[in-house]
Amino acid sequence: MPNQPDRPTDLVPFTSDAEHFQYFFEGVLSALVARLATERDLLNSVRHPTPIADRILCKRKPSPVPEAESRHIEALALEAWVTAEYRERLDLHRRTPGAFVLGIDRTVEAYDLDEPERIVLLALTASCIGQEYAERILAGLELRCFAGGMTVENLISLLDPDSLAERIRFRAYFHRDSRLCQSGLIGITFSSDLRSPDEFLEGVVRLSPYGFGCLVGVPPEFMDAESPETGNRPDAKK
Repeated sequence: MPNQPDRPTDLVPFTSDAEHFQYFFEGVLSALVARLATERDLLNSVRHPTPIADRILCKRKPSPVPEAESRHIEALALEAWVTAEYRERLDLHRRTPGAFVLGIDRTVEAYDLDEPERIVLLALTASCIGQEYAERILAGLELRCFAGGMTVENLISLLDPDSLAERIRFRAYFHRDSRLCQSGLIGITFSSDLRSPDEFLEGVVRLSPYGFGCLVGVPPEFMDAESPETGNRPDAKK
């Protein structure tokens, strides 16, 4: 495993929600995407050219290409290092007296969200700030990009499910009665009436103006940009 530089000892609290988002995007999210891309390449590298029957009869197990395996190991190490640094700075911010409450923290608390839902909101923020951010996320995974949003399938891939059961469970985050939808933080549009389970994955998920304002700390950009649960708005919890 390649040596990683020591994490800086001069970490400081965030000065704004925008700074926190940039730190998360350029560090944790970018490292996650890079690691997922190397996992895809690693999987492709072990595909055997012979029919599966021949592999069974010959009892030959394909080996990964060394270069692909090396890149994956490096990506794993980088992700671990970057994530540890982010968590250290996030913890420092939360413990610092007088530091402002991050918009994402306030929103997570107000709507009782979990870590996957937190990642969904931060990832969607990228597509709201600029198309190039969403493209940088999805290009590494060879996924489709939509203006101002990502598909349900895109976001489930970013959540990195480690089993079929978890992939199915993650679909519930985007059901119409989910916390993310019921809170008014996100909206999902479909090109047509859903006729099969696979069409659900093609739904385009976008942050609402209200959700964007909660996370980045800017005023709502539309007059109706309010949560339907006005009694449980994040800005009501100090």
